[in-house]
Amino acid sequence: METVYRQKMCAVLYPFAAKALQAGSLTQAEVAAAIATTAEGYSFPTNLGLNPPKGGLAHRNPAASFCADFVRGMSEQAFVQQLEDLARKSFAWPTKQL
Repeated sequence: METVYRQKMCAVLYPFAAKALQAGSLTQAEVAAAIATTAEGYSFPTNLGLNPPKGGLAHRNPAASFCADFVRGMSEQAFVQQLEDLARKSFAWPTKQL
């Protein structure tokens, strides 16, 4: 089965979407469509021990996080760090660095 490296795609899209929106070359609806096609819209799989749901049955999915971070104007570096943190929480078994 083929997979897409959505984490990397989101990291690449973030600064371009911000610049395009600021320059007026993309509308908010177009940026939202780009986010919807790039970021994962499903909350699972995840490690519920590391990433418990808050206020619902599932944690916020990457697409919703991307939109919220984008609206807040999160820096690119902080956004990439958050993507990495979310990816670590998604593994079934915690890994530790040697």
